[in-house]
Amino acid sequence: MQTIDPGDISQPVLVTGANGFIGQRLVARLLTAGLQVRVMTRSTQKSLALWGQAVEIVAADIADAAAVAGAMQGIGTVFHLAAHVSDWDPGGLKNRAIHAGSRMIFSTAAAAGARTILVSSIAVYGEASGRDICPEDHPYGRPRSPYDHSKQVQETLAWAAVKDEGLKLVVIRPAVVYGPGSKAWVDEAVKSLRAGGPLLIDGGDCNAGLVYVENVIDMLIKAAAAPAALGRTYNACDGLDVSWRRYFTDLACLAGLPPPQSMPLSVARMKAFAYEMTWRLLRMQTRPPLTRGAVDTMVANFRIPIDRARRELGYEPRVAYEEGMAAVSEYMRQTYR
Repeated sequence: MQTIDPGDISQPVLVTGANGFIGQRLVARLLTAGLQVRVMTRSTQKSLALWGQAVEIVAADIADAAAVAGAMQGIGTVFHLAAHVSDWDPGGLKNRAIHAGSRMIFSTAAAAGARTILVSSIAVYGEASGRDICPEDHPYGRPRSPYDHSKQVQETLAWAAVKDEGLKLVVIRPAVVYGPGSKAWVDEAVKSLRAGGPLLIDGGDCNAGLVYVENVIDMLIKAAAAPAALGRTYNACDGLDVSWRRYFTDLACLAGLPPPQSMPLSVARMKAFAYEMTWRLLRMQTRPPLTRGAVDTMVANFRIPIDRARRELGYEPRVAYEEGMAAVSEYMRQTYR
């Protein structure tokens, strides 16, 4: 674990989305470093179960102006992770709520003079990420899903707050984040593997663009501490040559399951379209088993350079793929036994 001087990060620290996959690990690392942490959440019960009295818990909705203002009192650094992490959002209601809340967070943080680290995503590159090398100055591409569009809007709101309100901003764009506790890339993937259905598309030979969760936390902390990071955007990726086929095959092996099957791209797209149309017709809020956004992601060849983070933050992925999968294996042993 990297050594952190608490004096390098302005305290107290506020974390939104602290109950999520990345948020939980960020809070744990901040506490280990001896920082004073406040979390803003709608689920105080879960936060209490996770941290007890180790953090200050503020029950608040990020779109509630009065609640956000109260949570932001005296804060030196904000990690904004709250998001609707899904490629399915019929009507756009959940993402619009996140946008309204993000606008409130940015405005209040600007007024407080707090450095804000926005956890965005390589999803902002949209379809371009599947065909181009995407350094941070690559323009936004056409969104593949509501999630892609949501992250583009969120970043746009953040930079508007920089221009209009003087927000002290750093944007981090994680790639495909895996690790113990990942719902999408561990729990749901293992569930699909157990069901025996096709998990790969067109063989799954494209680069998965993986980044281990603790490596993302390393970059977030560096972004909060480094003076040179202000006003900058950084990709967070491990730079691996690991395909979807290798990742899901390794995951299947850890779970004691057969290797994943594959389906042709044309079949996958037809199935995704049919699922989406059915879900919309029935006005179902749950995510369909397959979406067109997911299909496009699984056939994208992610090439996400991290040269800027290496040069400006001194960042280097600390946890190798083999170590990351060993941690996933231990998580699965404890969780699925």
